[in-house]
Amino acid sequence: MIDKSYYLLQFDGGAQPNPGKGSGAAVLFDPNMVIVAEVGDFYLHCTNNFAEYMGLILGLEMALKKGVRKLIVEGDSMLVIQQVSGFWKVSAEALKPLCMRAKALLALFEHTIVRHVLRAQNTHADALTEKIIRQGAEL
Repeated sequence: MIDKSYYLLQFDGGAQPNPGKGSGAAVLFDPNMVIVAEVGDFYLHCTNNFAEYMGLILGLEMALKKGVRKLIVEGDSMLVIQQVSGFWKVSAEALKPLCMRAKALLALFEHTIVRHVLRAQNTHADALTEKIIRQGAEL
């Protein structure tokens, strides 16, 4: 059973088209499921997987800055979840440093749970990613 001191980080990323203009984003919820912070970044040219990793990295950095010690991490990218959990090998050279960075950040928390969720359970991070891509496309 998970105690009530865990924060929830949901991340997402995408590129339109793939590769193309993209964004990585994350939303941090407190233990009462109140949004504490949001973060995201626009990339002029990236792949979906790069953007997903950046959403996770940006979110983990944000959670650490907020002083979070116990964290549940959720994302709808099976690839990123399985790679940072160590179940899948990272074969794409461009993703190897991103995976290493995400793992290093995860190690800074007292305790983490990393799990895959369906896109329908990741709607806030997904909407934030889409918003950033739209705004970036207008530049």
